[in-house]
Amino acid sequence: MLFLAPSGTGKSTHAAIWREYFGEKVTMINDDKPLVSVKSDAGDTHIRVYGTPWCGKHGIENNISAPVSAVFLLKRGTNNVAKSLDLKSAFPYILNQIYRPRDERLMRKTLIIAGKLAKNVNIFEIKCNMENLASILIIAVRE
Repeated sequence: MLFLAPSGTGKSTHAAIWREYFGEKVTMINDDKPLVSVKSDAGDTHIRVYGTPWCGKHGIENNISAPVSAVFLLKRGTNNVAKSLDLKSAFPYILNQIYRPRDERLMRKTLIIAGKLAKNVNIFEIKCNMENLASILIIAVRE
């Protein structure tokens, strides 16, 4: 799973709640700037997230990778609420959180990759208050 949100929204706080609540079942790959790979072969699209050494203020990084099955667009809220997003609704959020090169040719490639990501994973908007129940909400949404 990927958590996307602007800086200061609570991604690290939410991840810490997950680690506290679920213990060793949770492995954080990168706290700030992971790499995402989108590859297609034989009609299937495979999306993986990779750790990088650029790990932000919390210093959480692991030199590992994992498949991406869902993207959670995290927002602050007073109540824990989740909703599934369609491609049209989700794409601006995703585009806002990825590296956007200035070069027009590279930007076209970035848009294609972002589109494949958005088309091939479940995308949810999560409004949460950062209590432990927010982690359970995400588990419930995925099932």
